[in-house]
Amino acid sequence: MGNLDCCMSEEHLPVTNERLEWAVRKMDPKEVQACLEAGLDVNMPVDRQGHTIMDIFMVEHQQMLKKCQTNRGRPEDQTRLFCEMQESAAQVLRQLRGAGAVMSAQSAALRRGV
Repeated sequence: MGNLDCCMSEEHLPVTNERLEWAVRKMDPKEVQACLEAGLDVNMPVDRQGHTIMDIFMVEHQQMLKKCQTNRGRPEDQTRLFCEMQESAAQVLRQLRGAGAVMSAQSAALRRGV
């Protein structure tokens, strides 16, 4: 019991705030859109400190930019990867803002993994 999730494809999993958070952390516009179409509240707190999904987006976007700076490889490949990542992030941001998402007014710092 409780292990059924590993046997089901993602499109059959229940649409939850955790699923939306996962989609934002992965910068997955398709999954974010599915969660929003299911009617999830984008401003519901994701932790006890009251952070919202926009706070999660901000932290993940910062991490994505840091990762782009530290990756090694050919400049052309790095540029392509950076542009692809930025496009995904921009799509997710447009979707969240279109659904009325706002950042929390919390003063506590949100760190990756929180």
